[in-house]
Amino acid sequence: MANNRAKLIVTLSCLFTVLFSFLLLAQDISNQDRLLQERAAKRLLDQAISFRDKGELNKAAKELIIITDYYSAFSQIDVVFVELGNVLTDMELSSAASRIFRHVMNNYGKSSLVPNALYGLERINFLQDKYDRSLEFYNRLEESFPSADVGSGKYYYAGQSFLALDKPDKAIIAFEKIEMNSEFQAYGLYSKAMAKLKKKMFNRLLMI
Repeated sequence: MANNRAKLIVTLSCLFTVLFSFLLLAQDISNQDRLLQERAAKRLLDQAISFRDKGELNKAAKELIIITDYYSAFSQIDVVFVELGNVLTDMELSSAASRIFRHVMNNYGKSSLVPNALYGLERINFLQDKYDRSLEFYNRLEESFPSADVGSGKYYYAGQSFLALDKPDKAIIAFEKIEMNSEFQAYGLYSKAMAKLKKKMFNRLLMI
């Protein structure tokens, strides 16, 4: 009886050892699979950014969409969606881009890229001549994420929106915030001069 019990204990111990080994092996395979998927998604993301920099927007969009479809667990999926929103904006697919940026805000609220989504929406609404709406996103960006590094484009589009709404003083303030090394600097300087001219003409009309 004691012999049988000892044999049973040994057998169970062996079974548990084998089962534990299988679990470790399965976990190792799962980790390797996740690592491979992570690397594949990162390669696609890098390729998409490269395509966008070259102006090959269709190719960039294709790579990004593949990631969203097949690698949804990618650790940088929020980056992918923001890049996709930017590419779609460049392709003048504003409705689709807006949905992407809103998706980031609604589903990745703790992401550091939420400010980029707000900037994307500011830009899209400006391009659609929705100046008041564009400024709403600009104000949200400035109030909620004042130190977010999204570039000087937010000031440029805000300035242009203020200018379109006949608010030259606010336009000038926005244009003056554009950084010296920004791609928007030359446009900002010209637009600031136009805003000052518009203000001068408006003041003259008041004096008539």
